[in-house]
Amino acid sequence: MKKKRMIKIRQGKRVPFSISNCPKPLRGTMYKYEYKVNVHHCSFSNAQLNNVRYRSGHITYSSFKNALFEKVDFICVNMKNSKFKGTKFKNCLFFGCDLQDADFFGASFENVYFISCNLKNIKNFMVNDNIKIIKKYPEILLSQEMKGVLAAMSQNSKLEKYHILTINQKKPNYWMLEIL
Repeated sequence: MKKKRMIKIRQGKRVPFSISNCPKPLRGTMYKYEYKVNVHHCSFSNAQLNNVRYRSGHITYSSFKNALFEKVDFICVNMKNSKFKGTKFKNCLFFGCDLQDADFFGASFENVYFISCNLKNIKNFMVNDNIKIIKKYPEILLSQEMKGVLAAMSQNSKLEKYHILTINQKKPNYWMLEIL
């Protein structure tokens, strides 16, 4: 399996990160795009995650005690029953995440967005000025010039890959444009 994984990485293909029941605390990661990550029952105590984008994955029943999240995006990630005790969030985004039964005891937030997330039964979550919760799709009037610029940018495959400004080559991503 390791050999197949390395071959795919050398070919430039995305290889999902998967780990379960790891006995040692994980340190975190920096400057990565993690697609379809699967992490279950793991500890990220005192970990640092910086400039990471998680998309379409599962990070469940994990502990992020006293971790630091800086410029981290969680896009459509299942984070049920995860513990964020004493965690610091700076410039983070939770988009379409399932945070059911997550625990944010003692967590601090600075410029954090929760967009269209499942916040049912969330524990110890105190909304303040540093947290923005957006539940409905924004209505933005874009000029023809701006639409043209977005269409031109969508032709760049390196930008389009991450779907920051556009959902597909024809539709702007109004959620992200609202934040910007």
